Amino acid sequence: MTQAFRLTTRGEREALRSIRMVCSSGLDSVALREEVCRIVKTVIASDACLLIATDPDTGLFTHGWVDGLPDSLARTLITELHEQEIAEHLYLARSGLTTSSRNSGFALQSLRAEGLECRARTTITLEDDVWGAWSIFREKDRPFTEKELRFLRMAAPHIGRGMRSASRLEPRTRSSEISSGSSPGVLVLDECRQTSLRTGPAAAHLRDLATIGVSRDLLPYAVMSVITQLGPRNCYSSASANPTLRAQGSSGEWYTLRASLAEPDSSGMCASITVIEPTSRSGESESAWRHYGLTPREREVVRLVLDGLSTKQIAARLHLSAYTVQDHLTNACEKVDVRGRHALLAKLYGAGYRPEPASSPLAGTKRT
Repeated sequence: MTQAFRLTTRGEREALRSIRMVCSSGLDSVALREEVCRIVKTVIASDACLLIATDPDTGLFTHGWVDGLPDSLARTLITELHEQEIAEHLYLARSGLTTSSRNSGFALQSLRAEGLECRARTTITLEDDVWGAWSIFREKDRPFTEKELRFLRMAAPHIGRGMRSASRLEPRTRSSEISSGSSPGVLVLDECRQTSLRTGPAAAHLRDLATIGVSRDLLPYAVMSVITQLGPRNCYSSASANPTLRAQGSSGEWYTLRASLAEPDSSGMCASITVIEPTSRSGESESAWRHYGLTPREREVVRLVLDGLSTKQIAARLHLSAYTVQDHLTNACEKVDVRGRHALLAKLYGAGYRPEPASSPLAGTKRT
């Protein structure tokens, strides 16, 4: 798609060349995002920038880098509009649009309140995987031109390649703080998402996962992504999943986050419990996806199975029929050459899952 556009100025060509070089230079994720935003500023004027790393398997936000964004607006985008922001970027990815300057609803009101009414979104995709979500902000009466959006579309695949490479780097030398916090940490949030309990290791992990460039008291993107998957926080909720997410901190260290709901209190509301555990670097699932040739939708379904969702819950989440979800699982089992959900997860993730018993609906399922 990028070959369909031509850069019209020498400055644009030099900027794109610089982005290509930076994205192939082996920078870590934080340094890469900082350098990319610096280069883009030479051809696209901006008042603030937000570049978020995402989990390529799900598109969920995992780590933020901010330049010039007011804390109040960052708080709104990270907490109040978290799910809407993810949905907007996934829409761009799935529709093939890559960029958009459209803003509406509460998001537009929030931007106007901070004097940053104009916003250009870019979804960073590479080979059907979503590696980042990028927003550039400007004051009102300075809308983004089609020429500027075209440049962002051309830069996006190079940035995606750079972010994929960054995800495969070994962590930098550990600080004493990260080393001392190498044990799993526990974070408990009340129904208003205020911290009610935080262990020592969790505090260290949260600092490493924190969005760069904003107040450290904001919840990291990775925590928000995993707890919003829990659904409503009351005793009437039917959500029974225990969502899981991998995220990379500023240090390059990888973490696995697992969220669950506590027992309801006297008012029927549930606190959320998030376990944050240092883990091996990401890439295991990605290489497995590539090796077995699972489609993006099959990968999405398998990830939801890993999170503990039933077939009906997956169907509701993805707006599919239960039969279609079953077909995706059957296809995935065929490609991986296993029988049953647990055997599928064990082969893809190496997590020690045992095969399902023969009575399982998926066990032995094969297409003819």
